[in-house]
Amino acid sequence: MQSVNEETQTINHELKNKINELGVANSDLQNLITSTDLAMIFVNRGLSIKFYTPRAQDIFRLIPSDVGRSLSDITHNLDYANMLKDVERVLDDPHKTEHEVASREGRWYIARLIPYRVEEDRTDGVILTFVDFTRCKQAEKETRQAKERLERYTAALMETNAALQAEVCERKRIEHERGQLLRRIVFAQEDERRRIAREMHDQFGQQLTVLKLKLDALNEDCGEQTKLCAQVEALQVIAEQLDADVGYLAWEMRPTALDDLGLQAALSSYVQNWSQHFGVPVQLHTIGMDKNRLSVEIETALYRIAQEALNNAAKHADAKSVAVMLKRRTDQVSLIIEDNGVGFDLQQVLGADDKGLGLIGMRERAALFGGTVEIESQPNNGATVVVRIPTPPVPEPGETDE
Repeated sequence: MQSVNEETQTINHELKNKINELGVANSDLQNLITSTDLAMIFVNRGLSIKFYTPRAQDIFRLIPSDVGRSLSDITHNLDYANMLKDVERVLDDPHKTEHEVASREGRWYIARLIPYRVEEDRTDGVILTFVDFTRCKQAEKETRQAKERLERYTAALMETNAALQAEVCERKRIEHERGQLLRRIVFAQEDERRRIAREMHDQFGQQLTVLKLKLDALNEDCGEQTKLCAQVEALQVIAEQLDADVGYLAWEMRPTALDDLGLQAALSSYVQNWSQHFGVPVQLHTIGMDKNRLSVEIETALYRIAQEALNNAAKHADAKSVAVMLKRRTDQVSLIIEDNGVGFDLQQVLGADDKGLGLIGMRERAALFGGTVEIESQPNNGATVVVRIPTPPVPEPGETDE
């Protein structure tokens, strides 16, 4: 009997320890459930609620006394009409199911239904877990909206780009046509200059020669008529000046040296005559111009630009000296005209160039051949005109100074 009592006491002591251990485990489980941030509901096979986490109350209208009630009796704020059917489906076919569901407050949850398994892998209920992923859903929505906006902006940008491309092509076409028209105008102008210069030289020159011969004969026939002789001599002076002026105008219109001898000879002649005409010393330096003449069109453009720059120096610069350099490199010819005159405000002159120094005309002449004109000037510091025009490659030239 005593041994039976001792054995009973031992069993009771072991049971007490097991109950204490079960209590500790139950407390741990309760603390874990309380501390978890997930909304969870445990239901048995009859759909009765066994327990739930505090977060479940954010979705379901649960109070502690609802434990033991059927899940179908509990209201919730989810747009999840098939929840009970999904629970029954998991009970019948114990596999996890998962859906994205929204609440009436606009929050989003991942509803995950998992079989509640006990010994021998039996399904004794279902665990309903609701994971709040509203932030992810909002980020996904914002990303989708940003993508849609980006696609709209990209489409609009592509349309704008296509319109700009069309406009650029149209402007290039117009610019090309303008360049072609300008080229034809310039060439026609040069042809007309050549024709006028030839007619002035041939017709006016011949008539002036005849006039001077007649005046010489009249001067010889006037005899002792002093007053008449004086008048004839005055007419002879006028005729000589007129002949010189006509020759100068014809030479300015189109020097024959430009067609016959090329740019170097024509520019040298023009500089000498210009210097004598205006009384301003000019130094001309040519480098690499003694072989392989440039095209007639480029020579004409450079000659006209030099002519315009020197005329500007005579009219506006009040220069005491001028330097001109004509240099040809392998693939480029450059023309530099520099004076020590009064200079000018470049921006102001460019703004009023329609009646000013003809700078736009110089630039357009150079641009016909892909060239550029750069102008440097400041008040009281003279002016420099630099012209660069690309040319076909040539052998390395020699150098001459004039």
